[in-house]
Amino acid sequence: MTLIYQKPQSEFISQSALSQFISNYEKRKNITLFQRKSNRLVGLTESGKIVYQYALEIVDKYEEMTQKAPLAGENYRSIIKIGVPSLILMVFFSSFLPKLKEKYPHYEFKMVEAGSKQIQEWLTLGELDIGIILGPVQLDDARYIIHPVHSSEVVAYIDYRHPLSERNN
Repeated sequence: MTLIYQKPQSEFISQSALSQFISNYEKRKNITLFQRKSNRLVGLTESGKIVYQYALEIVDKYEEMTQKAPLAGENYRSIIKIGVPSLILMVFFSSFLPKLKEKYPHYEFKMVEAGSKQIQEWLTLGELDIGIILGPVQLDDARYIIHPVHSSEVVAYIDYRHPLSERNN
């Protein structure tokens, strides 16, 4: 069983625009961010490492802000749509959902029952926020975050007297 949700959208920028931005930034600040060899970036300079660390902190703070700021509103309630196969909904989510609601009181969780194939389609169309999928997943790793949630061995039992129970070694 796998939990899948779409990666946060980033600002799309072309490679040439990004290269131009870096070059202009280095010129304006009179620093070098990247080690270069034959016009290829091969690593970060000491200045580049410092800028990179600050950039990571800025991204973390931005994500924290976008999650916490809406929650400060008294009437804020966000709906999270989760696609779940029926069996998983009955077995797994019946005990998990109350804990989820308790932990995230400002969110409303809407469960949508469907098969794994349908859930994958709805995820790609943006109709679900999260999908719980059984079996092989055919989604782009670059677009989705994929977390294994549960794995177990499936075992078949058969009476030893049944003709199919005889083993041919």
